[in-house]
Amino acid sequence: MANTAQQVAEEIRRRVPSLTALPLPRALDQRWLDHRWPVREFAPPPSGTTLSPILGDAGAPIVGHLPEMMRFGPDYSRRLHDEYGPVCWQSAFGRRFVVLSGPDATQIALVNKTRPSLKKPGSS
Repeated sequence: MANTAQQVAEEIRRRVPSLTALPLPRALDQRWLDHRWPVREFAPPPSGTTLSPILGDAGAPIVGHLPEMMRFGPDYSRRLHDEYGPVCWQSAFGRRFVVLSGPDATQIALVNKTRPSLKKPGSS
C-alpha cells in the first residue's frame, strides 16, 4: 500500500510543474522580474581604500530572491549584472551571499596576486 502511494506521489511530482515553472502571462512575469527592492550596501568598504561598496538587496521577506533565480535563471542574472555590475549581493532564506558575474570578477575573487606563485623546486 505504501509503495503504491509513493509511486503515485512520484508520478505527480514528475508530471506537475513546480510553482516557479507554472506558465504565467508574459506581462506578469515581466512585472515580477522588473520589481525593485531597496538597495543597500553589503558592508561598508574599509576606510582608507578606494574600494566601492558592494550593493544589492534582500528581496522578499524570508525567501529573498530564490523564486526569481529559479524562475528566470539567466535573465535574472543579466538583470543583476546590468543593475549592480559584476559584483553584488542577494539574499535567500535569511542568508546574504555575494554574486560574481563574468570572468574579471571571478578572477579578482579567486586569484591572490600578492601571494607568491607556488612553483615546484627545480622548475623554471
